[in-house]
Amino acid sequence: MLRSRLAATVLAVATLAACSSYPQGPVRVHTRNGAEQGVNTEYGILTLGRTADAGPCEVTVFYGDGPSVEPGRIERIDDRICRVEIDLHAPRSQMSFAYPLPDDDLAVAFSTDEDTEYYRTRLARTADGVLAIERPGGFPNRATAVGAPVYRREDERWRLVGIVTGMVTLQGGNQILTLYGPRDLIGLTLATRDRRRNDKTVPMRDDIVR
Repeated sequence: MLRSRLAATVLAVATLAACSSYPQGPVRVHTRNGAEQGVNTEYGILTLGRTADAGPCEVTVFYGDGPSVEPGRIERIDDRICRVEIDLHAPRSQMSFAYPLPDDDLAVAFSTDEDTEYYRTRLARTADGVLAIERPGGFPNRATAVGAPVYRREDERWRLVGIVTGMVTLQGGNQILTLYGPRDLIGLTLATRDRRRNDKTVPMRDDIVR
């Protein structure tokens, strides 16, 4: 079982490496109550606020030379999404506001404190129309996967199309990952309209991949 999971992970990462670039922006957020997945976008770092939805935190960000822990502060945007502010620019995801289709090339990311792994997947069919993806082999089967970013390959680059909200076991044992999709994330763009005017005042590391 361990070998099969390792092989699935290696295959997924190798396949993504063959593309022109990795998805940018996955982070890991540490709060007073634990850690959760997050993703940096042009509108800020997004989390679901499952461990904390306000106050100070630390964010493990992945620069070109490896992980770096940055101090941050969480604020709730709406009843779905929280935003985290840090003092430096960090690698970030471009967002797509078009919903994924069954034939789309998708990937879901999972970050630890050391690195980020990427897993290829595809849209899942659900009877009630809930947006979901198939759980890839080797993807962590635990609550800390909630908040993981989901990407679609479009225009020769990876763009963020969703955030994992939970894991569901279907009849027959197959598992899917439910998502917040583009419609759920639109409030973030409205809440950060004024923030982007001050974007140029934020320090930037020279080694960040843009």
